[in-house]
Amino acid sequence: MAKFVNLSAIERQWRAGQEALAAGRYMAAIGYLSQAQRWAARRRNAAALARIVLPLLEARRQVRHAACEGLIVMAPPPGPAQRKVLEQFLASAGGTWIFAPGADWSVAARIAHSARRSGAALEALALRGRGTGLRLCSLADGARGAGIEVTLTAVAHAVEAAPPEAAHGRHGAALPLPVPGWHSGGRDAASKGLHAMAGESLLLAWEALALKWQSRHRPAPGAWQEIAWLQQTLTIDPACEPVLMRMMAVAEALARR
Repeated sequence: MAKFVNLSAIERQWRAGQEALAAGRYMAAIGYLSQAQRWAARRRNAAALARIVLPLLEARRQVRHAACEGLIVMAPPPGPAQRKVLEQFLASAGGTWIFAPGADWSVAARIAHSARRSGAALEALALRGRGTGLRLCSLADGARGAGIEVTLTAVAHAVEAAPPEAAHGRHGAALPLPVPGWHSGGRDAASKGLHAMAGESLLLAWEALALKWQSRHRPAPGAWQEIAWLQQTLTIDPACEPVLMRMMAVAEALARR
């Protein structure tokens, strides 16, 4: 419980996280540093919280990039075929699993558990809707209307630099994602291009999902209330740089008081 957590415990977690980060054990670093972050926030130790943010951001960025550059399993069908693909996905060093519309998300817990156990960079998102109304969603946000508009394509094309449906509700072109299937890059130029396009879109989509969630949920007044709101945003996108940098800025301001 939080009341039994002292500053030395936060310090130990922070040091363990730093060591894991330096060794390239990014999932382990996230585990240590996330715990330190939660304890620092509960104890309202602003100085410790501010110090934890940058290494935590770096560890999460490394995992995110590995997940977006790894295997991309797009809308696998249910049944025995999906189970076989899942086993291959869990054995990979990194990748992103994207659930088909209406799919059972229960295997997401297995993906998260496998990532923690093996240290692999495995993440999951979900599609909702159908036809031209597809949206890519965070598994942590089940609200109606949540998600970012996407379009499925078998041909790679340029990805817009600005994500659609950002914080203030502005709409842009739908982010392109590959058609259902297993996308690992392949050897031919078309497969490599489609895989690279998917990775770029996923990187943009994660941050857009976090910003869209923020546009629908405003923080209560007060610095610590804003930090709690930022922590909630990180359940949508754990690696969201604007959110983590804002958390550090707020914590540093609190520490100077």
